[in-house]
Amino acid sequence: MYIILFIFVKKISNYYLLRSGKLDDEFASNKSLFTLISFILTMSDSQKKYILAIDHGTGGPKSAIVSTHGEVIDWAFEEVPLHVSKGGEAEQNPDDWWKAILKTSKRIIDNGKVSVDDIVGVCNTSQWSGTVAVDKDKNHLMNSIIWMDSRGAKYI
Repeated sequence: MYIILFIFVKKISNYYLLRSGKLDDEFASNKSLFTLISFILTMSDSQKKYILAIDHGTGGPKSAIVSTHGEVIDWAFEEVPLHVSKGGEAEQNPDDWWKAILKTSKRIIDNGKVSVDDIVGVCNTSQWSGTVAVDKDKNHLMNSIIWMDSRGAKYI
């Protein structure tokens, strides 16, 4: 369980570092990941620590608070619109993703089942494959073309 969570923590950390322009090299990103791994592995069983886990699925994100021992404490789901057409289009708005992730995460944190001070990490998984075109300021230009899109099928 821990290894999977650490990979996801690295993935989301790299995204935020890239967005902020602070991702200088792979080592800098791995250093914070290894610090988190060391912290979690050295906790005793009596310490109650948690991970905010986010599963960004095609239907919408599911956020959960999971103990470092694998117990799901609370979770929430928020549906996001899927734009499909007869021509094979399958797209989603990245703003919808972000709003839904914030909403589900806030909902479970606000439930107060754990102290926010006891959340020691965030992990994220995402739907299989999607393209988000961005401008020079890293803002998305259009809806994301997601894994279900089949407009290019005849060229494959």
